[in-house]
Amino acid sequence: LDHRTVDAIVPGEQQPEADHKFQNNGSTSDRQENKTYRTVRRNGSFSYDLYTDGNEKLSLCLGFWGNESGQYGRQRGLDVLIDGTLFLSETDFANNGREEIVRKEYPIDETTVKGKDKIRITFQPKEGCMFPKIFDIRFLK
Repeated sequence: LDHRTVDAIVPGEQQPEADHKFQNNGSTSDRQENKTYRTVRRNGSFSYDLYTDGNEKLSLCLGFWGNESGQYGRQRGLDVLIDGTLFLSETDFANNGREEIVRKEYPIDETTVKGKDKIRITFQPKEGCMFPKIFDIRFLK
């Protein structure tokens, strides 16, 4: 995974967040299994600048906790925006019982990246859902 990584953030760690121009609107960070994560309360969001390093064929890779389910009858879900435009809505956080970080990869259309040295990625809860814990954010080539 590291050899494919163009840029990476460990949410909740001060220096990586500062390096990526972290903006916070109602998110919190904590630790689980000695790893930091960030999550969002209802109507909140957080965002970072991720750097493309001149690459146009990129995927967004997100690390979630493998044994996480919703609470109070609400499923987990998130929306991800790229430069203010909805990129993906995800609700597939099935409780697979794995007590570890599980990564999912989402290809980014080349026209979204072309000619840009950085992209603003914003995370917010999907309507009616609880936001999952995000442990790892990467651009992969």
